[in-house]
Parts: sequence; structure tokens; C-alpha cells
Amino acid sequence: MNVLIIDDQPDVVAGIHSGINWDALSIRQVFCANDIIRAREILSNNSVDIMLCDIEMPLGSGLELYEWVAEHFPEIKCIFLTSHEDFSYAQKALQLGVNGTQALTIAAGRGTYLIQPAPYSAIEVSIQKAVLQIQKERKEKFYSEYGNYFSKREMDLLDVLLNEFLQKQPAEPQNILSFLDTI
Repeated sequence: MNVLIIDDQPDVVAGIHSGINWDALSIRQVFCANDIIRAREILSNNSVDIMLCDIEMPLGSGLELYEWVAEHFPEIKCIFLTSHEDFSYAQKALQLGVNGTQALTIAAGRGTYLIQPAPYSAIEVSIQKAVLQIQKERKEKFYSEYGNYFSKREMDLLDVLLNEFLQKQPAEPQNILSFLDTI
């Protein structure tokens, strides 16, 4: 999995980048941006699974970026990291499907809202929850697609199985009915 850190303060980005144990979280690559223009460029050209995003930035807010991401990359999870406890930010984040508390975090749905300064351990917990949510959604998607594949090809599969059976058994009606009862 890959992460994108977005904050207009380079020292915050550097601190998060060096303060988090990415290997323990199974994060392969960490991208960094200091504004939403660069963030959009990274998102458009790379595979990103999780965003760690400040809300108040020049050139556009993290909430505006998240709205764009939700439209173009709805599978990306977002963890908002902000030093602003302004309720309107939290309210807007909640309207966009992000969950959270004032101090730590509850990762569910599409994202999380953390008030800075958040300890690295709280950020790591949020990332781990996002990773687990992504893994769960990908597994569900795989099984759904797998089920749809077999559902669409049910008659073809039955035909193949029946032909194999008939090559090994006499084509007696009772044998065929017994075989069909087993599948």
C-alpha cells in the first residue's frame, strides 16, 4: 500500500514521514506534497491508498482535495490531520464520510479526523485501521467478482462437469441424476 502526506508545512510532512514506522504498517511507498496542486498530480500519476491530509492550506483546502479524490478515486481512505478544532471543518469532513473524535481516532468508512498535535502512535493506529479496512474491502470485492464470474458461467461449468462425469460413467439417467445431486 502507498500513502500520500499533504501539509503546507514542510517540517510537519518531514516529521510524519520520519516518525511513522511505515514498514510495520506494510506501507511500500510514501509520497509527499505541500499543496493540493502537487497532491492531485501525485494522485493522478501514482497508486495511492491512504492520504494523510492537512485541512487549511494555501491554494485550496484539504476538504476540497478530498471532494476531488472522492469523485476520482473513491477507494482512497483519508486521515485529516489538523491543528484547527473548528467544528465546521469536522462537520464538513463528516458530511464527506469521514469519522473521528477530538483527541484520537475511529477509523471507519472513508476516513478519519485527527486533531494535531497527534502522537505518531495515534497516527499509526489510524493508518493501521485504514489498511485493515482497505484489505477487507478488497477481499469483499474479490469474492463478489469471483461469485459473479461463476454465476455468469454457471451453465458452462455445469456442462464441463457433466461431460467429464459422462466420460467416466455410463450415461444412465440414474447416474446423471445422482451426479447432479452432488453439485
